[in-house]
Amino acid sequence: MAALAQNWQSLLNIRPTDIHVENQVEDEKNEQLGELYIKLNADELDNIDDLRHALRLGQRFTDLFREQKVEYWETLVKLGQENEKLKKISIANAKDADTFLKDEISDRDRQIGHLQNQVEEYKKQYENEFGELGQIRDELKKSEAKVRELQNQRDNFRKISEDLQKRLEAMKDPSRVKPDDVERTQRVRAVEKELSELLDENNNFFEDNQKLRKDVIDLQRGRKEDADHIKKLSTDYKHKTELLNEKEQENQELRQRINLLESQNVMVSGDDDDVIMKAVEDRVKQWKDVFKAKDDEIDDLKRKLISLHDKLQIYSMDDQKADVTALNKAVAEKDQQILMLKRKVEEATNDLIKQTDALDRMRSDYTGT
Repeated sequence: MAALAQNWQSLLNIRPTDIHVENQVEDEKNEQLGELYIKLNADELDNIDDLRHALRLGQRFTDLFREQKVEYWETLVKLGQENEKLKKISIANAKDADTFLKDEISDRDRQIGHLQNQVEEYKKQYENEFGELGQIRDELKKSEAKVRELQNQRDNFRKISEDLQKRLEAMKDPSRVKPDDVERTQRVRAVEKELSELLDENNNFFEDNQKLRKDVIDLQRGRKEDADHIKKLSTDYKHKTELLNEKEQENQELRQRINLLESQNVMVSGDDDDVIMKAVEDRVKQWKDVFKAKDDEIDDLKRKLISLHDKLQIYSMDDQKADVTALNKAVAEKDQQILMLKRKVEEATNDLIKQTDALDRMRSDYTGT
């Protein structure tokens, strides 16, 4: 009874006109007064004035609660509409990301096909160079055998020349030559002529030997250059193979992300707006990181291609100019493809940034509401 009297005394001090229905600042105070009024037992009031005052307060509280109910219902309807908008936007963004990923996979497939063609070309070039090197080795062996044969012939001619020189000196000995020995003089002249011819032939063999030595040195130098070129082609072939495997792996990862996005599109209709907003923000952040990594990878690949282009410029053998021209053309095409891919990535990044800004504005409006 004491608590009832205390509550009623508090309500007696409140005039119905003091309860403002549209003043949201006093909502908490009005709710507390409403709770006190609900606890009031009208059967225990025996004063007609108190009953009238309680009736007017009850009517005022009824108007207050009715107004709050309408306001809460309108807020609930707005929240439902915002939730539907967010769901539609999230689904549309997921579809755009799905389309972008499919386009990205298609581009990667084309790049992989181009790399496979390059690998096949390098492989054929490597096999051709290896076959030419085998022919050069066979020719070198034949040349070395011919050089050894000529060296043996030169040694034999040197011995013959020394023997003839000794015989000539013996014939020219005054003690052995007689003034009337015509036959001996003719023999000496014949021997001198034979010796002169042998010396000329020996000189010719020596010059041929020197030319063969020079040819052998040139062949050895060419063999070393061909071996270095084949080693470089082998390194490039290995690098292209590794790059091809990396692209295949990235392609597989992109397909897995496509499947993940498709599964998320199915599940997104049953999530509430907070989960959708969080998923969209995480997806946008994830793709920003992916685009940054792709930019770094493109820059790194471009630096490698520039380095390869510089090395190909240094490699200037006459018989391989056609190969260098083809490689330069391939490098130029690769630079063009990288530039196009980078533009696509930048466009996709700008598009995502715009979508992110739009989502941030919607979230700010939603929070303000």
